[in-house]
Amino acid sequence: MGSLAVVITVSDRSAAGARADTAGPLAVTALREAGWECSDARVVADGADSVETALRAALDDGARLIVTTGGTGVRNGSALAERG
Repeated sequence: MGSLAVVITVSDRSAAGARADTAGPLAVTALREAGWECSDARVVADGADSVETALRAALDDGARLIVTTGGTGVRNGSALAERG
């Protein structure tokens, strides 16, 4: 068994169930094929608090690699755009 990797998709629409997460599963597949232990992608809403919580949970779970995906563009109310 390889080291643990976690994929986090940041998307308001996917978190609300209005849009399927397509990038997260692709990343998970690539990581598994490369020998990483990786559960299904975790989907969280856009926002500093939700992303921080997901990152901390991944670290608490023992992740050695965290891949984030999502964000199809900057929009009004996008909290993460100001953090970059």
